[in-house]
Amino acid sequence: MTIGPALIVLAICPSLPGLLKAPFVTFGRVPLFFYILHLFVIHGLAVWLSYHQLGKADWLFSGPPGAPPKGFGVDLWMVYLIWIGVVLILYFPCLGYAALKRRYPGGLLSYL
Repeated sequence: MTIGPALIVLAICPSLPGLLKAPFVTFGRVPLFFYILHLFVIHGLAVWLSYHQLGKADWLFSGPPGAPPKGFGVDLWMVYLIWIGVVLILYFPCLGYAALKRRYPGGLLSYL
């Protein structure tokens, strides 16, 4: 399901105007940076949500993740809103990091 729509978007992307294409290009320039950063942001949101819903979040820090406690979680529509929010929030750090990589090409920055 995910590879088909992704290939369609990839085929359409070169013909998009610059304003619509810019976010795709930005995330494409710093994929590992986005990946690492989104793990910390989503974990932080999970900890906040756990404190908000259960009053504790110790289960998020102990050993391998297991089944969440009863009463933890959100509806699917909320998951989509959180996903869109995380992507929007991370766009700006990714934009700044892409500019930093352009300013200092090569070296260690080219790997992240």
